[in-house]
Amino acid sequence: MNASIATPSSPPPFLPPIPRRSPPTRVLDALARGASAEGVLAEAARVGGAWIDPDPDAPDHRIVTVVRRLEHDDESAVLLIDTVTHLHRSDLAPFVLDRVGHAGNRLHAGAFSLPATLRATVALLVERPLDPEIGATRERWRPVYD
Repeated sequence: MNASIATPSSPPPFLPPIPRRSPPTRVLDALARGASAEGVLAEAARVGGAWIDPDPDAPDHRIVTVVRRLEHDDESAVLLIDTVTHLHRSDLAPFVLDRVGHAGNRLHAGAFSLPATLRATVALLVERPLDPEIGATRERWRPVYD
């Protein structure tokens, strides 16, 4: 049997694509209607922490929208999707949530198109400021999940 083994310098045999981003319309629409940050966060909590909607551009995908309060001007929030983010940890930019606001309501929000059959845990990594090298080595990345 001839098998190849992925080394740290080579990509794994299966590399899931970086999810397509969409505008976080659930959050933007609520803010435009006059909802407060607290109202938007409460609505997200009522639906389990994230909105999951059909993706009009891909019937086999869902738009997953997450939101978090923006507490400090120098913080970034990164959506960690197991194992998608992990396999792309050398460049976290596609997973950084947008900063959105209206009338003093400041939030992190992001909407991602994910396969409808994907079963994964998700979490947010909040950094002040975001270390762009945090995923460069396993030793630096491992504490993110601890």
